[in-house]
Amino acid sequence: MDKLILRGRSLLMLTTNVFAFLVSVSAQPGFLSINCGGGDNYTDSVTNITWISDGNYIDVGEAANVSNSSIPYPLQSLRHFSKSLNKSCYSLPLNINVTYLVRLWFLFGNYNGIQELPSFNVSVETQGMLIQKIQSITSPEIPEFTREMIITSSTNVIYVCLIRTSDSSDPFISAIELRSLSGGLYEAQMKPGMMLSSISRYDVGAQSSDLIRYPQDRFDRLWNSDSLMSVLYNTTLIRKAHSNRTVLNKNNITSFPPAVVMQTAVIAKSTANRLRLILPQQNTRTLVVLYFAEVEILNSSEASNFNVMVNEQAVRYIDYALQNHSIELPITYNYTQGS
Repeated sequence: MDKLILRGRSLLMLTTNVFAFLVSVSAQPGFLSINCGGGDNYTDSVTNITWISDGNYIDVGEAANVSNSSIPYPLQSLRHFSKSLNKSCYSLPLNINVTYLVRLWFLFGNYNGIQELPSFNVSVETQGMLIQKIQSITSPEIPEFTREMIITSSTNVIYVCLIRTSDSSDPFISAIELRSLSGGLYEAQMKPGMMLSSISRYDVGAQSSDLIRYPQDRFDRLWNSDSLMSVLYNTTLIRKAHSNRTVLNKNNITSFPPAVVMQTAVIAKSTANRLRLILPQQNTRTLVVLYFAEVEILNSSEASNFNVMVNEQAVRYIDYALQNHSIELPITYNYTQGS
């Protein structure tokens, strides 16, 4: 596995993103939230996201309901595709040269009473670009979603397709989320025909295990608590810090994490310690994005100084005070055999 290492004096880290290389129809500009197999439109009382029926985006398949009122409303219905259909596709509108986040949800719920967990392929396709993966359902009652995909399309449509791989498994889908991303990191890293597939996104130093998303995050990115990733770093060598004061976005980057994410951090207990993040090997070009800010009040003689290293190679030295602003640090590198 590759290792991302930060070392030096007064070391801190806020949050990480890791990636492998619309038409507004709802209350949120640039959001398209499709309740697959659902009927009437619905507005979530927690997120205030408006969900709409999928009738305008696909004309095949059958709707079904999941008998579980404890799960989010958009996952209480689904659309499944019978044996006669080998490949069934949703057609979703895009604006040309705009960057989007795509997220697909699946909740089996034993809707057909067969008890056999299905497996099938899912593809996301647009002009000059195709990504296909196996979707194996591992639990009848736990919602599952694909890795988030970030794309910049050169055309005005994207296809989300469900592909049969077995006579005994009907493909299905519960919900589709399409989010327009504007400005900052994503558009700087992307070009038409390119796709990023997310590996992980963590709120480092999180105060709870709760998932953070819209409305805290204007783009509805999903921020997981680092408490869910026990091997992210050695917890015996760090302490968590939190602040209620506003952390400034120095360069006014629109894709910056939400305030609640930037107000937490982990800090090395000793200046001799490293904060070591071990990332799963991807065998592909990989983008790691780190965010830093000082969430503790320092006196005039203190500053945070440290190295950011990838596999023992220094890629950035942070050598100035973070007291009044924050830093976005994208690192792009290629995994090599045996690294």
